[in-house]
Amino acid sequence: DTVLPGLASTASFHAGSLVIWQDAKNFVRFDRTNMHNRGRATTACYLHIFQDGKRTVELAPAVPDRPTHLRLSRKGDRITAAYSQDGAKTWTSLAEQKVTLADKVKAGVSALNSTSRENVVHFADLNLGK
Repeated sequence: DTVLPGLASTASFHAGSLVIWQDAKNFVRFDRTNMHNRGRATTACYLHIFQDGKRTVELAPAVPDRPTHLRLSRKGDRITAAYSQDGAKTWTSLAEQKVTLADKVKAGVSALNSTSRENVVHFADLNLGK
């Protein structure tokens, strides 16, 4: 991978993400990532929570490099992130997190790429339940 010039990191980073968005300083992002740093490849399910512009949570368990389903749930002030690598039959949950967000927020998806290599992300079966 060739890192794009002008970016702060020397690591290449690809991700497909689920996002809960209040504003640019308050959001939750759950990524399925592929990162190369100093010649070492790492794939992970990466949960970030930003509150008042500061990252308050950063969890990134390593996972095998294969198709992965993500699930991000919010109930009140609690966030649960989970992933599945067997077609959504079984789920592994990360530790539940407390977050302060407005009652009404936006939810969506994103794809991130800090390199010149193509990043292909597939989103399917998106469900925005109440």
